[in-house]
Amino acid sequence: MGGVNLDFAGKGRFLQDHHYAEVYGRDEWLDRGETLADMVGWGLRDDALFRHAKTKLDALEASGQRFNLTLLTLDTHYPGPPVLSDYCRQRGVKNYADLVACTADQVADFVGYIRARGYLKNTDVVVLGDHLPMTNPIDDKLKTIPDPERHIFNLFVGQNAPRKNREQIVHFDLLPTILDFVGVHVSHMRLALGYSGFAPEVPLLANNRLAEMRSNLTHPSPIYFDLWKQANEAHSSAG
Repeated sequence: MGGVNLDFAGKGRFLQDHHYAEVYGRDEWLDRGETLADMVGWGLRDDALFRHAKTKLDALEASGQRFNLTLLTLDTHYPGPPVLSDYCRQRGVKNYADLVACTADQVADFVGYIRARGYLKNTDVVVLGDHLPMTNPIDDKLKTIPDPERHIFNLFVGQNAPRKNREQIVHFDLLPTILDFVGVHVSHMRLALGYSGFAPEVPLLANNRLAEMRSNLTHPSPIYFDLWKQANEAHSSAG
């Protein structure tokens, strides 16, 4: 469930290819009775998204079947001026920093709903940031903080959550870490390029792993850039 149109960046096709049985985006919410007044530039506001998510979660829990429910918020996503939801407006939100806090409050409320309903007895919750903010109204303030190094937020919530084995993970580690968290244990703590953050033993990792990963990700590839150039030229010709 997300507010954005499923055509954006091939999101809908990606989710269907990864076996999501139901996928909801901007047009699906309009088909289900939401109006354009409920939308921001990107799509359905977060307060409405969480309202639908609670209803869906109750139904999934009542089914007694295994499930995966994924949500993607959008109120804080730039570019474009934020259009406040009723939830945030009623809480006195006036600027972007307030809006970030309001979104965090809604995520916390949803996790609290899961806890209060007793769903944690058989359901695990993973909260992940999508990426660090792009250009936004508080960029200058962020640049003045004493420690400019910022990382993407993650939180694992469960009734019997395992103990983490280290303080830092990279995005490659999320696959084995999430699998370990929900009880699907990976062999030798590793899967693909990642290492579980919950395996009983601490993996032997290079001290400069994050810096090395960043270097490799930005390493120029003439073959890749040529393919990208050809794709852009083909797109321009088609347009």
